[in-house]
Amino acid sequence: MLKNSLLFLLLSAQVSAQSLEDLFLQAKSKNEALQNTQYQKELASLTRKVADLNRYNPRIPLSYQALDNIALQKVLVPGVIFGLPEGTYKEMIMGQKYSSTLSVAPQFDILNFGLSAQKKSAVQNEKLVLGQSLQKERDIYLQLNSAYHNVLSYQGQLQLLRENLQTADKILQIISDRLEEGLVRPQEKNEAEINVLNIRDNIEQLEIQWNLQREMLRLLSRSTDTIEVTDSEYQGSAQLSELDKRVAEAKAELAAADKEVAKRDQWPVLSAISSFNWQNLSNSFFYGSGNSPIYYAYLGLKLSWDLPSTPQKISNYKSKEIQYKIAQNEIKSAEEQGFYDHMQRQADLQKAKNRVQNLRKIEELKKDTFDKNYARFEENVLTLDELLQSQNDWINSRINRLKEEVNAKYASYTIKIYNEY
Repeated sequence: MLKNSLLFLLLSAQVSAQSLEDLFLQAKSKNEALQNTQYQKELASLTRKVADLNRYNPRIPLSYQALDNIALQKVLVPGVIFGLPEGTYKEMIMGQKYSSTLSVAPQFDILNFGLSAQKKSAVQNEKLVLGQSLQKERDIYLQLNSAYHNVLSYQGQLQLLRENLQTADKILQIISDRLEEGLVRPQEKNEAEINVLNIRDNIEQLEIQWNLQREMLRLLSRSTDTIEVTDSEYQGSAQLSELDKRVAEAKAELAAADKEVAKRDQWPVLSAISSFNWQNLSNSFFYGSGNSPIYYAYLGLKLSWDLPSTPQKISNYKSKEIQYKIAQNEIKSAEEQGFYDHMQRQADLQKAKNRVQNLRKIEELKKDTFDKNYARFEENVLTLDELLQSQNDWINSRINRLKEEVNAKYASYTIKIYNEY
């Protein structure tokens, strides 16, 4: 008894009904594509912080060199300096054989218009990445929604077909009994068996599709358990989603910021520069005894400006200007498309609901026809072909009604997802 209880608890832990929201929460924490969006947001945030810190472009170049002048320069000095006759020259070697120099050159930009503009570009980029990450979340949610309701639809169809198979088996049994009594031809039993086989084949094909969609659902959500879906419907009203418009606006704002960066990159840069140097000279060896280091330094300002600006900078600015115009046009397109999609989602839901009502009425009529035909068949006053036809009509009407009910639930959850984004 205890062993059976433990087995039941184990199976319950592995196979549990999960809502679409539950699966999406799992996907947000485990799906690699959504994890990557988080990394991208972190990168964008880091880029913004670096741009803020780097607006003055501080830098401290440090260098050290040690030289062995294996052949020093020779110069000719007038000989009169050394008491030689006028017009003569004496050859002398100038310089020190060994020299070592340590240089530190702190500097920063006082006015760098290009780097100042990059801060705004980084802020807009972070805003864009945030919007695109929300779009990615929504896309995964929509994929889950599609797979989830496909599973729900196949699951319901399988249940209906299994019920229909029981009815087909009963019909086959009746025909088999009548064949033994000599009341029907063997061909009629063949038709009844074909009907059973067709239903079984439909069940097998649906089970394949059902398992594939469940696997897709598991992969999207990264669930390690066997997933059982639940039947639910969103009852809220549709709200206009402006996420795509906001992303298009963020793209335009980023393009404008990048254009400004490209423009200011052509402006002059004023920098504060300095250099602090320690040099040691010797003819014996590096840092020979008795040689004191020579210290020299300077402070100053440096103005640099490409005149004229390089073709690459001009081309870059023109390119950014065109990208900005394209992004501006995409805002209007995104707004119009968003409104159209909003209306389409509402229309899809309303059409599905209306169709469900009609299909339910059709199903009731098909069921009534089948029940009456089945009663007449049992009384042996209706042919098998007519009964099988009414049976197929009834099961098709049930499947059509079920599909449309699931389609309405899918449409309602699509609205829910867009309401959240």
